[in-house]
Amino acid sequence: MRSAIVAKLGALVPDAGKIEIWDRLISQLGDGEFVKREEASLLLMIQGPALKGRLLAARSSVDPEISRRADEISQSLPFRQQEAWLESAVAWLAETPDNFLQNWLIAYLPWVEQTAPSHTSRWLVQRLLECSTKLNDWEWVNQINSGSAPLLRLAASQSPLGLPETQIAGGIRTEVAQERDARVRFEQAKRKFPSRTAEVVRELAQLLLVLPEGEAMAAEEMLQRIGGPNANGRVLLGGPEGKLNREPCSKAWLGWLEKPGVLESWKTLSPDQNSSAIAATDRTLVVEFDGPRGGRIQELDKNWKPLWSMEGLAGPNDVQFLPGGNLLIAERTGCRVTERTPSGQVCWEHTLVVGPISAVRTPFGTTVIATFHEVIEIDSVGREIRKHTHSSGFREVKGTPEGNLRCVTGDGNIQLLDPSWKLLEIFKPERHGQGAAYWGSVCSLGPDRLLVSLGGTGKIVEINRQGKIIWEASVPAAVHSQRLANGNTLVCSFDGRALVEIDGNGKEVGKLALEGRPFMALKR
Repeated sequence: MRSAIVAKLGALVPDAGKIEIWDRLISQLGDGEFVKREEASLLLMIQGPALKGRLLAARSSVDPEISRRADEISQSLPFRQQEAWLESAVAWLAETPDNFLQNWLIAYLPWVEQTAPSHTSRWLVQRLLECSTKLNDWEWVNQINSGSAPLLRLAASQSPLGLPETQIAGGIRTEVAQERDARVRFEQAKRKFPSRTAEVVRELAQLLLVLPEGEAMAAEEMLQRIGGPNANGRVLLGGPEGKLNREPCSKAWLGWLEKPGVLESWKTLSPDQNSSAIAATDRTLVVEFDGPRGGRIQELDKNWKPLWSMEGLAGPNDVQFLPGGNLLIAERTGCRVTERTPSGQVCWEHTLVVGPISAVRTPFGTTVIATFHEVIEIDSVGREIRKHTHSSGFREVKGTPEGNLRCVTGDGNIQLLDPSWKLLEIFKPERHGQGAAYWGSVCSLGPDRLLVSLGGTGKIVEINRQGKIIWEASVPAAVHSQRLANGNTLVCSFDGRALVEIDGNGKEVGKLALEGRPFMALKR
């Protein structure tokens, strides 16, 4: 059977047209949509070793995303050949619907879901849904929609296409069409969310009535980013018979919107208070990874006396203040990311197999989590949306006010990803970059300046976006730094268990000994 299918696939791409199609797919690696970039990567991976020369040339592309993906694909080609025939079959099926081939592939989908990456299985299901629509074969789609194939339903629900809205047998037709329409509206609301307008709040509140349960909870979470967890006095969970409190919650948020000044007060909050390296107040937030009281987050006054503290944390590595007052904490030794109230109560948690080093709540209500090996984005119920990797791993990931992501890799490179995770730029300090193997972090000093801490070399460097060093200083095990309003720099000395303030000449002018090892200190 396999040989017959492979022979049938031989007509997929005429020999004379291969180069043109390869070039089109390589260009698609830099597309503005994440899904199209992923699709191009998958289709290029199945082309075989003959493509390698084309990919090597693409590695020098001026588009950093094309260059990065071409390099990854060229390295992975030898390992992709075993699955190539299956993915080729699905690609062929998308162009030429065929009942026999479709049914054969559906039978093998459980194997794909167990052996292939999650984005691959979602891509395969998406193609099969398209084919089912073309063949007017609704039995399999109905199985997905009814939940009789739960793994495939999950993959389909995470597909950008959602489920088909064309006619479906029985009473499922209206439900699926409405569900798809609501998902499209939700995606549009996500894109508009950073504008923080009444229109966005109103749309999210109305979507609480019609979105599937997981997406409805994500929409509520986005609303809570605006008004705080207790803004309207109602929550979705806890309705009668385990159902969601859809109508009361929607009405409460619409009522909250009518209160005078609520949106204006929220707009005064920084989109990411961690992204600024210029101190605005005399209060200092300190994150201690360990110590006699366990991991600790505390805030100090201008005399470095404690104002409050949160103790007993499992290796806090990173913290982000959220609108509404909660804290998002990456607890590395606890292998979890928690959202906590100021009193320390956990109101959301996501566990991992390995320890997280950074956590970022995005303007869209999703959460980005970095480990030493990868960066993932998850929704409010913990489902993985996408993944980003680098051969040297990661040391830090932060959000920017523009909605981008800034990553520090283990070899000292600084990557900037747009909201669709397309690589916009990549550069590294002209010297000392190897220090990021121990630890590396970045704070922004404006549109063209960055303050980079490189723990392994004990260096703090101010660089431009070409990597040129404009200023540098030395502090042992410098894992984090911040430029202060007086021109000095506040540095976390991890192994030194201290906060160190240095002047423009790199001279120490102040020092605070700590019980634990500090990963972060921010004046805010």
